[in-house]
Amino acid sequence: MSTGHQHRGAGAIGGQKDTRDGGQLSGAASTSRPGAGGRVRADHKATARRLRAQPRVWGLVGTYRNARSADTVASSIRHASAPWFSAYEPAGSFEARTIALVGGVRRVEARCVPLTDDAAWADAVAALGQGPQPGGEDRG
Repeated sequence: MSTGHQHRGAGAIGGQKDTRDGGQLSGAASTSRPGAGGRVRADHKATARRLRAQPRVWGLVGTYRNARSADTVASSIRHASAPWFSAYEPAGSFEARTIALVGGVRRVEARCVPLTDDAAWADAVAALGQGPQPGGEDRG
């Protein structure tokens, strides 16, 4: 008998285009395991490993019953908050987003964005601090 709730890990979109940003969703469903109260919990170690194997490809982390839970998970992935989210270290090496589904349910998706030592990237980051200052004057 269905309770009307979607379980975490349900609803993966195998290889379909994500038209919101032109990204490709990972074809693999979220790896999950049973949790308290019969809920299905995301296996973040396995999910991070799968996402690292497909850099820059959005993949399903899990489906959550409300926006607060989904937002907390997405933020924890971005910040690699310990202990459950240490699989996403170093902080900043994963992007995460939430997507509203029917009935207040939210899907969390993430992608690995490997940190780089690329000189062009370093130059761009350094230039951020050298732009115009408040008041419209360039004080560089």
